[in-house]
Amino acid sequence: MSLSVRSNTLPLGCGLHQKYLALVLCSIIWFTHNFISNSLSILLPLVTKEFSLSYSDTGILITASLLVFALMQLPTGHFAVRIGYKRILVFGIAFLSTFNILVAIAANYLQFFVFHMFRAVGSGCHLTVGTAFISNLFEAHERGKAIGTHESAVSLAGLVSPIVTLPLALLFDWRSTYLIYGSLGLVVAAVAWIFLPPAEISEEPRPARPGFEQGGFNAKLLLLLLIMTIHAFVFHAISAFLPLYLSTEKGIALVYLGYYVAIPSLLGLVGRPLGGYMSDKIGRRSMTLVSLASLALGIFLVVLTPGAPWLVVALAVLGFGLHTVIPVLFAFLMDLFSPQKRALLAGRINAVRHLIAGFSPTVVGAIADYTSFSVAFLVLAFAALANFFVTLKTREERSTSIT
Repeated sequence: MSLSVRSNTLPLGCGLHQKYLALVLCSIIWFTHNFISNSLSILLPLVTKEFSLSYSDTGILITASLLVFALMQLPTGHFAVRIGYKRILVFGIAFLSTFNILVAIAANYLQFFVFHMFRAVGSGCHLTVGTAFISNLFEAHERGKAIGTHESAVSLAGLVSPIVTLPLALLFDWRSTYLIYGSLGLVVAAVAWIFLPPAEISEEPRPARPGFEQGGFNAKLLLLLLIMTIHAFVFHAISAFLPLYLSTEKGIALVYLGYYVAIPSLLGLVGRPLGGYMSDKIGRRSMTLVSLASLALGIFLVVLTPGAPWLVVALAVLGFGLHTVIPVLFAFLMDLFSPQKRALLAGRINAVRHLIAGFSPTVVGAIADYTSFSVAFLVLAFAALANFFVTLKTREERSTSIT
């Protein structure tokens, strides 16, 4: 069955120019989201000092932001179908940027906290909608590569943000850094509104896939949800606390900290598109196993390695596993749903997994307070290892294109 589309929209398998323009602009928006959002973890050493925060306090701040982010997956998936993917994507980056500017002028920690919660509303507008948007434009045999390209924006942001943010904050202060990044985001929002093509899939009725599109969850989908949730738990904790861990446990000076933090993202910059591409070639399950093995090994090495140069190698191994698996899991998920249902159903999946995984910074922060950061990171290593064994239970049917 072919897909009918509204006028002035991009159909599935549309022209190369328009669909790649959409991919590039969507990736730029996603880069900006993550570039701005990463500033919190990079600036934590300065923010915690000004507001006298404990590790548990910072964990609660990050967890609250992640919970707001998770809850936003439900309405954004719904409204993307109703009012358009483009409107949701542009609103998200504009809303995030506006409250980033307000964070810069927060008079006390309460205001800082509240503005960060509103900032997370904007952050939550992209993941589900952007992934479904791209998945609808690309056929199954190239979907992993397209999602990997989109997700490489996360790694590029993670690479550039620490290198730029800390010198900028040390040159001026953390408030000026928030102000500059918010202004940058508003420029990106304006560009996206002008140039991002609309690409809305029509809601023509089509046969539903039993257990998936009728709102049900079968064993395969539940297992995939578990794998994605465990990985999100590990990912959020590492993203939140790696700068603090390296500065406190490994003694990395602030002037060099950004470069160490950037190493995992450097590997992700290559690993995310590579992971998506390889999942198209060798299968989603096989690439997931490779990535999770690398992640578990990398965390163990980071904890056990005393310092440079082996710490650099350990962070590289960690980064490859941490980032490579993400587009693979997203492609795995998108393969299960038809274009009309991807945003709505993926929104439910993303909301559930991030609501659970969003508590990881609080859990890890509490473990670090009562034991040490090394023990907390070892817990994450065992979680990644457990996820590897869970993935062994999965079964994959090689996807075919939906036409």
